[in-house]
Amino acid sequence: MKTGTDYGQAAVIVVNWNGRHFLDDCLTALEKQTYPNFEVTLVDNGSTDGSVEFVRERFPGVRIIGLAENAGFAKANNLAIARALNDGAQYVALLNNDTKADERWLEHLVRAMASKSDIGICASKMLRMDDPRVLDSAGHIFKWGRVFDRGVGEIDARQYDDRLDIVGACAGACLYRREMLEEIGLFDERFGSYYEDAELSWRAHNRGWRARFVPEAVVLHRRGGTTKSDRRIEQDMNMRYATNVAETVKKHASLIQKLTVSASCLILAPFRQMQKWLHRSDIGGDLYWRQLKRLWLPGPQLSNSEIRREPI
Repeated sequence: MKTGTDYGQAAVIVVNWNGRHFLDDCLTALEKQTYPNFEVTLVDNGSTDGSVEFVRERFPGVRIIGLAENAGFAKANNLAIARALNDGAQYVALLNNDTKADERWLEHLVRAMASKSDIGICASKMLRMDDPRVLDSAGHIFKWGRVFDRGVGEIDARQYDDRLDIVGACAGACLYRREMLEEIGLFDERFGSYYEDAELSWRAHNRGWRARFVPEAVVLHRRGGTTKSDRRIEQDMNMRYATNVAETVKKHASLIQKLTVSASCLILAPFRQMQKWLHRSDIGGDLYWRQLKRLWLPGPQLSNSEIRREPI
């Protein structure tokens, strides 16, 4: 039942890649949202599991953007965000396909953002689907010189249930303001599928936009279902993640933050190499040496020209 106050049009975007088995829970939960003014768009990244056909039949009200191949999380979201802005959306919510949102999730996010015009990002309380006592994210904060998800893996004892300003939000369940996106641009598409949300959070933070954690906006999340099922994908994720962290720090961090990240790499490199020699990890020290090299030495850099700014 749509009972919430209408603060303006919202667009909810779900990116999907061979996630048909997740979509019933995700989209059914969106059908039950109390916020009265929103549209759902599914961006399908070239799925071969019948995802698009399933959504067309089971959820005919969902707009579908079907891509011929997997374009990655950043580009897929950018396509849908640009269309939503063209259509006049005031707020853009992103939601992972392997989630189940509380029925007042969107209402709480929009209400919080509408309360102050300088709030550009609202973060959800994300809990583990397999154990809702465990936190998956309570928003982005600065930690060890970089952007991290707050509270990951902690038991939720309501220790983060105060509404407060943070740095940004995990794009697995968040809300962005139209004016902020128009000012700072969308995701850097060269980041692919890792750390693109942290880069956008940091960019917005440096431009003076506030981010607010909204603990009432609860989402259950199946963490890492796709990457953990494929060792090759997981290894690629680790390499891309390290590269994107270094590029983000290089572009946005203060000198103190850069030195802090460098110190952590110097500490972790020999530790991880020892773990690899003992066959306790697939990640060796080379990952951290590459991160240091990318952070400090001249070389190819992810350019702001890759940040989509204009609607399509």
